[in-house]
This record gives sequence, C-alpha cells and structure tokens, in this order.
Amino acid sequence: MELFLIRHGETDYNRNKRYCGSSNAELNAEGILQVNRLKDRVSIEPDVVFFSGTLRTRQTARILFPDRELIAANALRELNFGLWEGLTYDEIMYRDAESYDKWINDPLNCAPPGGETLLELRSRAAVFIEKIFRQHEHKSVACVSHGGAIKVMTCMLLNKPLNDFWSGIVGNASVSCFVRSNGKIISRC
Repeated sequence: MELFLIRHGETDYNRNKRYCGSSNAELNAEGILQVNRLKDRVSIEPDVVFFSGTLRTRQTARILFPDRELIAANALRELNFGLWEGLTYDEIMYRDAESYDKWINDPLNCAPPGGETLLELRSRAAVFIEKIFRQHEHKSVACVSHGGAIKVMTCMLLNKPLNDFWSGIVGNASVSCFVRSNGKIISRC
C-alpha cells in the first residue's frame, strides 16, 4: 500500500501566521500556485483520495486530482485550537500566556481553551489510519490534510514518540510518502 499525506496550499491564515484549525479558510493565490507546482513536480495517481472536509483541503485535492472522487474524512482535520482559532501568537500571548505556555510544554495533555490535545488528535487519526490499512490494503491512498495532523500521523506511522511533534516543518503543498508492506511502514519521501 502507498500512502500520501499532502498538506493543503497556503491560506491567508498561514501567511499571517494565524492559528487555523477548524476555520474554513480558502487557498489564496500563492496557495493555488503552490498546489499547481506540486502537481507538476510529483506524479501521484491514487486509487482513493480523502480530504479533511475543509475548503482548503478540498480545493487542494481538486487541483491535484481533478478526475477523482473526493471523500471527506473528519479524522484528517487539523488540531482544534478552540478559543485561539484565528489568533496570532502575539494575540494569544497577550490574552492567555499562561495557557499557551502550558500547551507548548505539554501538548499531549494540555489543550488550547475549548480545543483538543495532541493525544485526542492522535486518537482520531489512529482510527482512520487503521481503517484505511484494512479497507485499502493493496491500493494507493492520498490524504489531503493539515500540518499538525500530518505530523501526528507521521509520528504514528514511523513509531516515533508524539513528543517529536515539534521537530520539523510540514510546508504548504508538501507531500509525505509512505509504503506499507508486510505490516512494516517505511517513509519514501
């Protein structure tokens, strides 16, 4: 099985460094260019295409796979940032520095006010990953998702501790490739 985890293209939230989990932001002009560049650079022909249900992931999936059926999967949603949704780091620090520090230091167990923890994100992502392994064992699957969700799924797939969440960056319109064979998963790109 081949699994492609693809992050959506840039939105104005990304450009302005605003936390964007559940907001239904659309791709901006740069985001559309990024996705078209990805399409030109990488040849992916999935049998099945999932997207998180947000506008930005649907737009990304439609550009990349114009002739494929797109299946919404809420498990691919970004971390729920709760009351921090749409705010910048500076705005959060001004309003609630104590909660932010707790979350940064223990994102596994601490959530943004009204949001979810990384453990909660991992839980919903794990159920989804197991489901696609069972239902699409010999297929190629593309999942258009979000930076945080992709980082969590990558940690799970490669058996890395979730504490590795903060390492590395998942850029807009990027793809992470995995192959599963005989129960083992390797990263291909």
